[in-house]
Amino acid sequence: MGIVMFVIFLLTDLFTVLICKYAYAKRDQYAEGMIMGVHIPAEEVNNEEVQKICRESRKVWNRFHRVNLALGCLVCGLCFYGLEVFVLVWMIWLLVYLAVTYYLVILPHRQMYQVKMRNHWVNTGSMHKVCIDTELAAMSGKMVYNWKWHLPAAAMILASGVMLVRSGTWFVQDNTGWILLAAALGITLIFLVFHLWFAGRRNIVYSQNTEVNFAVNQAVKRAWTGGFLAADYLNCISWMFLVVRLWGNHWISGTDYVVYTFLQMMAAGGFLLPVLFIHKKKQRILAQDTEPIYVDDDEYWKNGWYNNPHDSHLMVQDRLCGMNFSFNMAHPASWVIYGATVVLLAGTLLWLGIVLVSFHNAEVVFSLEGTEAQFEAAGYQCSFALEDVEQAELIEQLPEEKFAKINGGATEDYDIGHFRGSKSGKCMMFLRTGYTPILKITLPDKVVFVNSEKDGEVESWYEAIRENAGNRISGGIASILSISNISAA
Repeated sequence: MGIVMFVIFLLTDLFTVLICKYAYAKRDQYAEGMIMGVHIPAEEVNNEEVQKICRESRKVWNRFHRVNLALGCLVCGLCFYGLEVFVLVWMIWLLVYLAVTYYLVILPHRQMYQVKMRNHWVNTGSMHKVCIDTELAAMSGKMVYNWKWHLPAAAMILASGVMLVRSGTWFVQDNTGWILLAAALGITLIFLVFHLWFAGRRNIVYSQNTEVNFAVNQAVKRAWTGGFLAADYLNCISWMFLVVRLWGNHWISGTDYVVYTFLQMMAAGGFLLPVLFIHKKKQRILAQDTEPIYVDDDEYWKNGWYNNPHDSHLMVQDRLCGMNFSFNMAHPASWVIYGATVVLLAGTLLWLGIVLVSFHNAEVVFSLEGTEAQFEAAGYQCSFALEDVEQAELIEQLPEEKFAKINGGATEDYDIGHFRGSKSGKCMMFLRTGYTPILKITLPDKVVFVNSEKDGEVESWYEAIRENAGNRISGGIASILSISNISAA
């Protein structure tokens, strides 16, 4: 488990840091009449104040990302120390990294805007100007890939899901299949919606030449819509991989889930790579333009984000990174979305921290009231009537079969929650690794495995079940309960 987690999070960290680094790496280069996202007259690009901001920003930016590439790798090493510690440290590192990244993007932009205003480099003639290319608008349908290419992927996911439901496989019965099927369909729907939204976005007028405008808008829109399609089909492939593995083996192993996760990461790459490469192509096209049009709307971006009360659009393409979209903070819905996101993120992190701590400090508690018994640990409970016990025994180790976690926690230190065994079927586990004996209780609908870190506690639970169940069941407890001939560690 430690090696698997290490590889997954290492790739995630490298991917995140490198994408952020190179997505904003060209801010200090003069393009489309701007540098650091601020319109500057071409003759002032070599101004000492301008170049000083660029030099310092570039130096700090590169150093910051070199440090975080190393930190991202080092943090992943905590996988081998403890999952709870690793996840908490990793979340803190990621949040700090993203917050500082945002600060390092916003700060030089604001500094450059202050230099511009101090030197009165404001093009009043282009302020509040709206450029329209009517001929370009008529060609919008030729710029994007057809959204209907999403439908085959959706059909494959839906058809395979129907087959799983009709087969009645454990994958669906334990809700794991339902959750992953809903995720696959949900991702497809999201990419379809974004595809339609992006295809319907207004075209950006860069030049007085319609051919230039068409070439740039087509390149950008095809990169984005092509990315949506690539990511959609990779998402479909990851789901179909699980279906094929389940059909062939009647089981999905931990390795299969690792491959599934890797394919989903490739889906993210399939979406981002076309968008990353489009920047250079866009600049090559615009560099050949002899009739550029620049609109000085910096006053709406002066804080580093978009705030234009005269624009009814909720989202616009980000000024500082063509891969991003920025909310119009003058739009009331933006604050609602931002507020909900912050609350959701904070609540999720708090919940995850509480869950991880509860698992790390989990202690199995056994209670017996009359003929009702219950095991509880880390918020997971298993209650049953003693008369429903079909068999109970003390065993030295888990049966030699495959177990998959359905809901709960599973690390090298513990297994707590709902599981499924390739032979045992539905299971609940309350286990700490390395402690024996294990109390195995067979119920009509599931099997329960329990152990304890305290010497003799498992045996006392077993005896309590024997004594209380024996008082109710005629013919003696031996008819439904047996004890294996093993030595307790």
